[in-house]
Amino acid sequence: MKNVHKFLAVTDIKFQTLFQNMTVMLGPVMTLGLVAGMRYLYGTNLAGGGELPAALMAIILNMGLSFNVSMNGFLMVGTAIAEEKEKHTLRVLMTSSVTGIQYFWGTICIPFLMIMLINVLILPLSGCTVLPENLPVYFIITALSGFTSCIIGMIVGIFAKNQMSANLIATPLLFVFALVPIFGNLSEGLAKASQFLFTGVLSAMAERMAAGEVFRPGILHIVVLAVQMAAALAVFLLIYKRNGYEK
Repeated sequence: MKNVHKFLAVTDIKFQTLFQNMTVMLGPVMTLGLVAGMRYLYGTNLAGGGELPAALMAIILNMGLSFNVSMNGFLMVGTAIAEEKEKHTLRVLMTSSVTGIQYFWGTICIPFLMIMLINVLILPLSGCTVLPENLPVYFIITALSGFTSCIIGMIVGIFAKNQMSANLIATPLLFVFALVPIFGNLSEGLAKASQFLFTGVLSAMAERMAAGEVFRPGILHIVVLAVQMAAALAVFLLIYKRNGYEK
């Protein structure tokens, strides 16, 4: 019971930190606004109105998922930790009775839930009609991707000295994980690189779902998701201990 109370205490602190930071909270709003705006703009350019072609829906869905999972995961988690370091509250938490595991889950809980909520809202906003067979796969893949993104966000936060440096560290990661899958269709090289990113798996899923096809993850998709999540977790644990946060 004490462990639950400590986890809830950390979660409450993170909740207040996130929702008091308007800059960070612009990320989810911008993601939904981007999806809705792109659908509207594409729709107004269609002759005679009608439904968006599958290729355009795939672009909208892909962009929404890529930006949501990468941008919001990296920035919400990373900036929150960096803010704690600025206010010197991180060391206080780590030297208290809160364990590393409690801090880890308490830190990513709220951002992860927000990412998943936005993933749900993106579907109707993009105009994509999802086959019932695709829903379980959609939630599993977006959940694994969101979890990986939150772990990377924790790495960003630990490396960052303050909130500004957290944004600077996260920027190149955003270029890789968000923009490479989005522009993968424009370049053969980017398309190949996208296959080895967890956001690239989201892109492949979005393309098939928008086309009205059942998406079944291939072996490469599963390996990419598993390896990058495990690698992110291993790096986080390593730098977490090296920075002296583990008691």
